[in-house]
Amino acid sequence: MNNDRVIVFAGTTEGRMLTEFLGNSKVNVLACVSTDFGKHMIEENEFITVSSERLGESGLRRIMSEGCSAVIDATHPYATIISGKIREACRETGKEYVRLLRPEGKTEYDDIVIVPDIDSAVEYLRKTQGNILVTTGSKELEKFTRLDDYKGRVFGRVLSTPQISQKCSDIGFEGENIFCMKGPFCEELNYGMLRQVQAKYMVTKDSGEPGGFEDKIRAAERAGVKVVLVGRPEEPEAGHTYEEVVNILRRRYETLSPALSSDKKRIAIVGIGMGDPDSLTEGARNAIENADVVIGASRMVTSVRCKKTLEEYRAEKILSYLQEHTEYENIVVLVSGDTGFNSATKKLLDMIDKNSYDVEIKCGISSVSYLCSKIGTSWDDAYLLSAHGKDANVVGNISQRSKVISLMDGAESVRELCRDLVTYELDHVKLTVGQDFGGPNEKIVSGRPSELTSTEFGKLCVVLSENPDPICLNSGIKDEEFMRGDAPMTKSEVRTLSVSKMRLDENSVIYDVGAGTGSGGGQSIRHRKRKRCR
Repeated sequence: MNNDRVIVFAGTTEGRMLTEFLGNSKVNVLACVSTDFGKHMIEENEFITVSSERLGESGLRRIMSEGCSAVIDATHPYATIISGKIREACRETGKEYVRLLRPEGKTEYDDIVIVPDIDSAVEYLRKTQGNILVTTGSKELEKFTRLDDYKGRVFGRVLSTPQISQKCSDIGFEGENIFCMKGPFCEELNYGMLRQVQAKYMVTKDSGEPGGFEDKIRAAERAGVKVVLVGRPEEPEAGHTYEEVVNILRRRYETLSPALSSDKKRIAIVGIGMGDPDSLTEGARNAIENADVVIGASRMVTSVRCKKTLEEYRAEKILSYLQEHTEYENIVVLVSGDTGFNSATKKLLDMIDKNSYDVEIKCGISSVSYLCSKIGTSWDDAYLLSAHGKDANVVGNISQRSKVISLMDGAESVRELCRDLVTYELDHVKLTVGQDFGGPNEKIVSGRPSELTSTEFGKLCVVLSENPDPICLNSGIKDEEFMRGDAPMTKSEVRTLSVSKMRLDENSVIYDVGAGTGSGGGQSIRHRKRKRCR
């Protein structure tokens, strides 16, 4: 008998999360799932046992009688039959029953028809024309065979197991009419599938945000698809959110598991390098695999394999989302390249409440080091700056430095840099441009600015410039290099001392009243032999 054991019916994302949470806190857990596929979704250890045994009423009473302190019903909101049996078995055995119920999904989309069950959805669709994407699984897919020409207009999305695939084939769904894959799915994938099958309708259930419901609705809205929503069955008693269930267990196991008593959640800011598996560090990979949710820009979250994702890169939006979704304990925020070089990490660190979150940073490979390794050069003697999403005097730095590496803001910014270098008579500079590192369009090109002004570049570019003749302004400009007539001008020795007395830095603003020959601050601007840039 193990009276400290918790039984979790873990048929949902939250059920799996809760099982792992308890097991990591050294609480004994029996996780019950309905399929072998579900069993492989949870990793067993000395505290976690996973069972895929088909349990009837007697089986439920048996496992509860073998000892447990609480039963957590984390089955799907639509799994009313098994949920009712679990609740009844708890009454008969005197075990505490806790219902973990995910909140309903949020949507502002108007083109939704709500029906009470699948049969009603089929009857509604019988009066329509156009293709249908059914996302409610395999269990009731056979009901859609009642539609005329169902093989021509109905496309099902089901779990990817041999048994389910065979079942779908037996009832007439095969080839292009069936998608076998494991959800939940992001908005882009849902949108792509709707477009692929030229759907006019999508049948779905309100599986809540963890089940990908909101991503499906956003995709339907983008594709102009009407949603046929099977409404949730009424719960016979009030349920609890994931966070509320955690708090119930936290109070119970406070002395046994200090980890459950911690109020702090964990955020790992992970640099993903170039976004391909080869540039992902082992530490980054482990953090992603163990995360409850992975957050980042679309390009980043689609480059990694994870259970739950949110496509968002703005720090304030990320933290607002986490305040609304308190069920997540282990959070990963992805940033491109390295976390320490012109990264979103800095803003995130400034905004994260350190009293609520423990923060860990997993550094990545920067595009700077990646570019230099590809062309066989060093970057320890280069001046680094970023013109990605911000103003930067790239031309000025190139004119005065022998080696500059800059992150650029899209393809046009690179072409504009080339044109400016030509204008300022810096066409002797060698440019090496790397684009879209880690992706299928990765490319590195080199040449003089005039040779690259018409080149097509990718969206993400880094530029290495090598200037064999940088301008040195430390001792000022010679008198004979100024453009002047007969007007007298301050001599070079006086100008050099005047500028030195100004104690200028890169943020200084100079007002050169009168200007004339540029004897004061303007001396670094006008030049006779070669146009100089500020």
